[in-house]
Amino acid sequence: MRRLTAKQQRYAEIRAADGSLSNAECARQAGYNGGAERRGHELARNSMVTDTIAKLREPAIEKRKRTRDELEAEMWRDVDELPVGNSARTASMGLLAKVYGMMERGPSVVNVDARKQQVLAQVVGTFSRDERQALRTQLQAMLPAGGTPPSEPD
Repeated sequence: MRRLTAKQQRYAEIRAADGSLSNAECARQAGYNGGAERRGHELARNSMVTDTIAKLREPAIEKRKRTRDELEAEMWRDVDELPVGNSARTASMGLLAKVYGMMERGPSVVNVDARKQQVLAQVVGTFSRDERQALRTQLQAMLPAGGTPPSEPD
């Protein structure tokens, strides 16, 4: 089985480390001086090189992977620990509502089943006036043109 050349290996390492660089820039940094654009394009299509890049990225991807439970726990932590009015707290509350399927985009209104509507009402009841307005704005963005979310209670 053929192995990558030293430059191909270096290209793969650079590409795996920084996905924001262009193929040509990775080729230049790997030592391909003349025709880096063409060479970068060729390397990006080389299956041995792309397989190596994928293998090099695996540990970083695994390290960044988070389970739904971890993300959900982090959002609940935001809700519990951040002060009322904090934009991250409001965003976490909105995301949790979506995670639990309380807000789904419908043809003309936001569809919420009765049981979930009770839970959502309890959660929204803990919102400050500013947080309720932020949620209203988010709901409005989910509605088709001309749709109106429920009015703010007095």
